[in-house]
Amino acid sequence: MKNITIELPHITLAGLSFGSPDKPILLALHGWLDNAASFIPLAQHLADYHILAIEWPGHGHSMHRAAGASYHIADYVFDLHALSHYLESEYGCNKLTILGHSLGGIVASIFAGTFSERVEKLIMIESFGPLAAKPHESVTNLRKSIERSARPKNKKKTIHPSLDSAITARTQAGDFSRDIATLLVERGSLEVDGGYTWRSDSRLRNLSPIRLTEEQVLDFISAITAPILLIIGESGLVFARESFASRKAAVRQIECLHYAGGHHVHMEQPEPIAQAIQHFIN
Repeated sequence: MKNITIELPHITLAGLSFGSPDKPILLALHGWLDNAASFIPLAQHLADYHILAIEWPGHGHSMHRAAGASYHIADYVFDLHALSHYLESEYGCNKLTILGHSLGGIVASIFAGTFSERVEKLIMIESFGPLAAKPHESVTNLRKSIERSARPKNKKKTIHPSLDSAITARTQAGDFSRDIATLLVERGSLEVDGGYTWRSDSRLRNLSPIRLTEEQVLDFISAITAPILLIIGESGLVFARESFASRKAAVRQIECLHYAGGHHVHMEQPEPIAQAIQHFIN
């Protein structure tokens, strides 16, 4: 496992790499407020790949966006597009196999529909396209987002007196074990005067100003040409349950697997999920 830094034209990203560079690349994209350490358990069982676990802007050790910039879903798709060109120039990889958890899967699904020629295979964990909103919710969503973003930024990040305290807080905020929380917190925290605080950009918690409608979501995912593996935790996040059937019908080739576990099921069940991923890729 190695720390990596990637200089894109508009921002510097960090992350972790696993495996030998002469192996096929597997691009791993983490979820909201997580970091590259979320793929450590899986990587231990995927030795046949060179896994590049990239941290989104504002997460982990990656740069935060500039003042006045945003973390809209389209901004992440722009990041992934730039990253795909970087991987093509550095590794000669012009078609990617992407593994995305939660936010990572959402961004990857939009990218795979928009730039289908750049995606070989798509693996999504606890994610099947973006969250959708009703058309009549647009005005309310935009107003709430702008008003919240415009509030004075005088709230400071919580400082935990110890790393153990931060791990406890992360465990209480999630649906996973202390071991999983430890992996995420050790990489996602920063030592400061008085203890530890979070590395992530506070602006990540801002509300999305514009959400896609279900019709727009279907337009993106129906344009995906790559085979899809969808992995779902049986007690995970309830995402798009009411639209699951229509989304599944919209894609060309999809395999759905269910495992005991929550939203971070890939950290809870790394070995069987790694086996499924390897079988799917091969």
